[in-house]
Amino acid sequence: MKYLYLLLLSILSGAVYAQQCGTCGNKPKIAMYELDVQVPKPESEGNNASNSWLDLHHITSYANSRLFEINKNCVSFIQALSISDKKEVELQLGTITQPRLPQEGNLSQMGTYQYDYIVTGSVQQQGTSYVVNLQIQNACNRNTIASVSIPFQATSEYKSIGEQAANRLSPLIGKINEYEFNEREENMDNKLDKGDNEKIYPSDATDMVKKRLTQYLQLSATVDFDAVVKDRRFVNPEYEKKSSDWKMCFRAGKEVNEAAREFAKEWLKEL
Repeated sequence: MKYLYLLLLSILSGAVYAQQCGTCGNKPKIAMYELDVQVPKPESEGNNASNSWLDLHHITSYANSRLFEINKNCVSFIQALSISDKKEVELQLGTITQPRLPQEGNLSQMGTYQYDYIVTGSVQQQGTSYVVNLQIQNACNRNTIASVSIPFQATSEYKSIGEQAANRLSPLIGKINEYEFNEREENMDNKLDKGDNEKIYPSDATDMVKKRLTQYLQLSATVDFDAVVKDRRFVNPEYEKKSSDWKMCFRAGKEVNEAAREFAKEWLKEL
């Protein structure tokens, strides 16, 4: 229902799916970094405290594995890269105690890799307990799109904690669509004065609504939901030339569009 609502809002606003930095593809591209464990390492090794500290670093793999499992059909997960001191883009191979962490600033273009969003977070100690923070950020401006915090005890099952965080942050595509819609609305409002705003969003919006609904019905009828996508691009080159609105309908899926079309038809009858 939420995807249907967002799709209809995009139809009525005449919004175009796009990002100002990064790239627009068939699926959002997300780099999965690891959690920054901000807990001091115990001085003694080999005891329970040391083992527990090492286990904190495993929460990353549990969380990221669960995120991939839940969201793999709607977003593209890409290997996280870093920039070396030599300003060269390189694969950042993390270890248990030296995780792959995102650098500050714009990460949307890393060599030949392009990211739309990144997954990152931390594990922090609060007294005798801990809290894991997991979030998704815009790779370009580093705005946080959504985040979750899960408090837990040292005696907790860390696999369960990582999976809980991933479950609460999902579905990623829902958070991304909502963020992009809000960004488009904000950018449009900033560009328009009151006179322009009245032209685009008139006080009597009946004609505008009819126009948007009709345009959507015409456009969505042309979408091939069985189109094959390979390496984040349509196999049929003609589909790559389609408008952003066409691709937005494709990303929403056949089921959502069928429901939206029925809703649009009934709405038109009432206008």
